[in-house]
Amino acid sequence: EHGYALTVHGSMATDLDLVAVPWIEEAAEPEVLIEAVRVAINGHFREEDEIYERNPAPRPHGRLAWSIYTDKGNGVYLDISVMPRKDGKL
Repeated sequence: EHGYALTVHGSMATDLDLVAVPWIEEAAEPEVLIEAVRVAINGHFREEDEIYERNPAPRPHGRLAWSIYTDKGNGVYLDISVMPRKDGKL
């Protein structure tokens, strides 16, 4: 719906690691994608992540990473990275 392909990455030991790759020319802004994912899983951002400016966190090659938590209480969270679009906009 937002023009990204999603892939699972990592050990999935403590979190679910996803990478979002722009797949079409008209891929949405990363923030639009992240908000859609957050709503879909009924998730939230932790306040301490915002205080320390970790959401989004800059990563190598222009990638941005967000941590999205659910109210399940089991400590598992979604760690999703979004790769930059061809136009370089994030």
